[in-house]
Amino acid sequence: MNNKNGLGRIAVAMGMLVASTTYAQWYAGGSGGQSRMDYNSSQLVADLAAAGITGSGSVGDTDIGGKLFVGYQFNRYFALEGGYFNMGRFATINGTFTAPAPGGTFASDLKGQGGNIDAVGLLPLGENGFSLLGRAGAAYFETKASLSSTGAVLVGYSNTTSSKTVPELGIGVQYDFTKTIAGRVEAQRYFKVGNGNTGSGDVDFYSAGIVVRF
Repeated sequence: MNNKNGLGRIAVAMGMLVASTTYAQWYAGGSGGQSRMDYNSSQLVADLAAAGITGSGSVGDTDIGGKLFVGYQFNRYFALEGGYFNMGRFATINGTFTAPAPGGTFASDLKGQGGNIDAVGLLPLGENGFSLLGRAGAAYFETKASLSSTGAVLVGYSNTTSSKTVPELGIGVQYDFTKTIAGRVEAQRYFKVGNGNTGSGDVDFYSAGIVVRF
């Protein structure tokens, strides 16, 4: 009887080991979708004022973004993932200013790109291929402002770049089409990118993509 119990425990342990190695694998993929900056006209006026400029304007806050990534899935529930992202022209600013004199108009495009490393959690929803997905990590986010203006030179609010590491969170759903190919739909947020000279705020990225395991 004891021998049978011992053999049973060994069989269970071997089964768990096989299941673990089944999910331990590398993967790569890509996603595309809409990028959006949480930045508005009121924040623009405040940033201009901080730079010594009296002005106002409007903000367009969406564009098309994309990312490429590679990861390692340790088991059914956890993976580490890193990659490169480009959020496109996620904000377009147009406005006028009265000071410094003689005033004029200005326009600026905000573009963003960088790299990230995330811890990714997966929660299978039964055996139907669907899993909930959550991520938390850090992103090195480069924000670049390209300014054109008429009138006086906008000192302190010009063509400039902000580069910094920011926290990142995301949620989504993954579906396994096969053992090697899966699809993802995600919503991510990069927190407090940019600065007072480029414009600053949270950037959201809503995407759909493909995962290939190998």
